[in-house]
Amino acid sequence: MVMLDCQTCSTAVKAAKRTRKLENPHVDDQLTLDNTMNFIPFAAGEFVPASHEDPRAPGTLKKVLLKKDDLRPGRLQMVNWSLLAAGKQFALHYHEDMQEIFIGVAGVAEITVADKTFTMRRGDTVVIDARELHQMRNPGPDDFEYLAVGVAGEANGKTVVVN
Repeated sequence: MVMLDCQTCSTAVKAAKRTRKLENPHVDDQLTLDNTMNFIPFAAGEFVPASHEDPRAPGTLKKVLLKKDDLRPGRLQMVNWSLLAAGKQFALHYHEDMQEIFIGVAGVAEITVADKTFTMRRGDTVVIDARELHQMRNPGPDDFEYLAVGVAGEANGKTVVVN
């Protein structure tokens, strides 16, 4: 399971790993996480001083979304600033050997990975493992902007669209 590991949410994350459940502030019911895909709500951690800052008077704060151990081994395939227009969706697909990370920047969208659907907002992070079917749609009136990061293995992250 891929989870955040930050100072303020470490205990909650460890408990979530033990129980395999994590509260999502955007939905009413609990989500049960599996060993591959993971949804990390922005509210799961707090901003802390960057490592190069004086912790008593930091000029820069950071929120750790993912660390090296949260990702599978590979090489960086892509870093994209993406826009999903209002009323649009991208095709259902998977990547042969690429893990994909989406980080919400602005707007709201729904992402479905396998049989789980999540509402993504600014700061929410989704980690999708290789070969997991996924699709995103924007049912709202505003565009959804997000960062898409890919970590690929030997097959260079080939995309397979499912009709």
